[in-house]
Amino acid sequence: PEPTGININMMPFVIGKKGSIPQEYQQYWPLIEQCRGLHRENQQVGYLTIQETLVESGSSQRRPGLHTEAPGLIMRHGGETAIAYWGLGELADTADGYDLLGGIYMASTVSASCAVWNAQIKNPELMCGTLGNIEHLRDV
Repeated sequence: PEPTGININMMPFVIGKKGSIPQEYQQYWPLIEQCRGLHRENQQVGYLTIQETLVESGSSQRRPGLHTEAPGLIMRHGGETAIAYWGLGELADTADGYDLLGGIYMASTVSASCAVWNAQIKNPELMCGTLGNIEHLRDV
């Protein structure tokens, strides 16, 4: 799709309540409803990030390179860490198998522009660089 210029970072909304999202962004509601396990968090506060800005060829729209999202931990230069909570996802054992509760849901409308791995780094302070950089693991 053509970029619209929307650039929202972590806008709070009430999960399960379409009207808590401003009308001009409600076209994303069907996508939000498809997030597996999210219905279990109805009436909780979620945070929506939408970035539909123009990206120059060869550039990244958001943080470039292979990196982690580590809710609860921010990697700083030199291996120092800071605590910051967002997401806080966990797996819940349900009758249908395992469901993700909370955490970070991610979608892109540009094919082959990003990837997500079902993996967890148990000791990110030992493996991750500044802002979760794990580019050194790309060929592993």
